[in-house]
Amino acid sequence: SSGINAEYGGHLQWPRRQIMYLVRITFGSTIERQIYRAMSWAGSEQQVFWYIQTFKTCMWGDVVPCPELTDPVMREHMRGKVRISLLNTPPHILNVLFGANKTRKGLAKLLDTMEQRCHTKHCFYTIIELLLLHLIGTDSERNKRIKLSMSNKR
Repeated sequence: SSGINAEYGGHLQWPRRQIMYLVRITFGSTIERQIYRAMSWAGSEQQVFWYIQTFKTCMWGDVVPCPELTDPVMREHMRGKVRISLLNTPPHILNVLFGANKTRKGLAKLLDTMEQRCHTKHCFYTIIELLLLHLIGTDSERNKRIKLSMSNKR
């Protein structure tokens, strides 16, 4: 047998059993079930909505959303102002890492890409998916962890 029990010669058997007994009495189930329930709750639709709302509030506060620009001339004018503003004042770290010329070209390409609605949606959904996979993991990863913990008990 390997792990903590082998290192300490089984001295941790009694505290481990006591903790498991306490969890069973307190919560009425095993530690694995409690972890599974907690992770299911943390990844539930309500919690994800709360995470996104909290992130939005932390990043932008209670900003009143900008009204839709329905006038095409006004929309183009705003796009031009944003483009000029970003290209004239790129983040300093990008200039240091890639150089001023490549940073300008890269930002221009990024702006062109993000102006297309389907690309913007795809990018947003990909970021959310990666965030959720990082926070929650997949069912197969969770099953592997449970099987691994079960095999270590034997």
